[in-house]
Amino acid sequence: MYIMGKNIKGYKYPDFNDKITVTLIGEREIFTGYWEKSEKNILNLIKNQIKSNFGNKKISLMDLGCGDGRLLTEFEKYCEHIVALEPDKTRFDRAKERVEQLGLEDKITLINGFLRNVSTNIKPDAILCSHVLQHVPTNEVSVILNGCYNLLNPHGLFIINTTHSRQERDFYVKSYFENDSIIEEKINAKEFNELIVNDRSILPIHFFSIKNFSRKIMETGFEIIDWRIFHVLNRRLSYLKEEVDDYVNNRQELKKKVGRDLLIIARK
Repeated sequence: MYIMGKNIKGYKYPDFNDKITVTLIGEREIFTGYWEKSEKNILNLIKNQIKSNFGNKKISLMDLGCGDGRLLTEFEKYCEHIVALEPDKTRFDRAKERVEQLGLEDKITLINGFLRNVSTNIKPDAILCSHVLQHVPTNEVSVILNGCYNLLNPHGLFIINTTHSRQERDFYVKSYFENDSIIEEKINAKEFNELIVNDRSILPIHFFSIKNFSRKIMETGFEIIDWRIFHVLNRRLSYLKEEVDDYVNNRQELKKKVGRDLLIIARK
């Protein structure tokens, strides 16, 4: 099923074809193939948490900001039904094509829209919000957290991947190309919010401090049951190879200071 949301105002994700992200990975991953391996570890951890929380039950899942649908195939086998939202029409169309190629039209409902376009009658067992919150206006983060809390079934899981501040506070950058390389320039919250929708191929990114973000999540009513960092960019740790993520996550102080990305799993 495909649903077109109302009043999405032609939203376009600023990083067309993920060129900025792909180039950044190529420039900064600590060894070849690490970025993909690190994400794979996180996806496996999420799958294990789903199995631990729900047992053999086939769940209902919402993918909030599904992009081109690349994670739908990761979780499809654990689900009875998936509702996937994507406000960017180009990315939505790619997700639609992926679903059709896999023959999953009866299992996956795609919505070209935002969370506010979702009926309150939808009650998922789990919500996946992967690399979305770092690109939304600052005043909408709490709105989305509350919206997800209200939609979830009792004891449902809220799974968040987002960018991680290695400082005690949140900060913001604008990421863009200059001479075929990626520049990440610190900006203030006002400029970040102004860049959420732009046609200049500038990707605004909000880096969340675990201290502030976890407090905000718990104030919404969630219980945090696990958090980990991934995509470590410290080349001094590259000698650890595939063990680097486990090494960092087993050391609480180091865990706060490294890792570009952050996983938080919370329960309603």
